[in-house]
Amino acid sequence: VMVFVSFSMPRQSLIAVLRDANKIKANVVMRGLINNSFKETFQTSGNLVKEAGGGGIELNPLAFKRFQIATVPAVVVITPDHPC
Repeated sequence: VMVFVSFSMPRQSLIAVLRDANKIKANVVMRGLINNSFKETFQTSGNLVKEAGGGGIELNPLAFKRFQIATVPAVVVITPDHPC
């Protein structure tokens, strides 16, 4: 399970998604960086993960493209036999 999100979402929504995703071991995926800054992105991500009580955020613009994600939040469920 992949949950696609954006830093444009409200902070509390991101925290809720992280908590829920962590419960079911889903990947939380972001498209890109905050202000084109790895430092700012990782600081913000780390703070969100800490506040959510664990989990993580994956930066993966290719996944957004592959699954044609245009609106977030979005959920993709990949079956075990999927070639992904």
